[in-house]
Amino acid sequence: MKPVRVAVVQAGAVPFDSEQSLVKAEKWMAEAAAAGAKLVVFPEAFVGGYPKGEDFGARVGSRTAEGRALFRRYHEGAVDVPGRRRIGWVRWRGRTRCGW
Repeated sequence: MKPVRVAVVQAGAVPFDSEQSLVKAEKWMAEAAAAGAKLVVFPEAFVGGYPKGEDFGARVGSRTAEGRALFRRYHEGAVDVPGRRRIGWVRWRGRTRCGW
């Protein structure tokens, strides 16, 4: 089996902003590809703009109104696969020659 160089990105998404998170992901993919990576691994929910550290006002058995509003905002930025945003991923993959 031929070895494959893999890059692991340990970075936070742009909170609540899927489009800017994708721009940030492209930057990391290009950097990894330039270093020879053929596969780039991102944190769970990176592309969806997950606001790292946010608990959405959740406590065991309850959630605050503010937390519900924040989660709604996060949910509205979710990325559907397949969907229109996937087109950008395919284009970036072609430019960087990297998988994600």
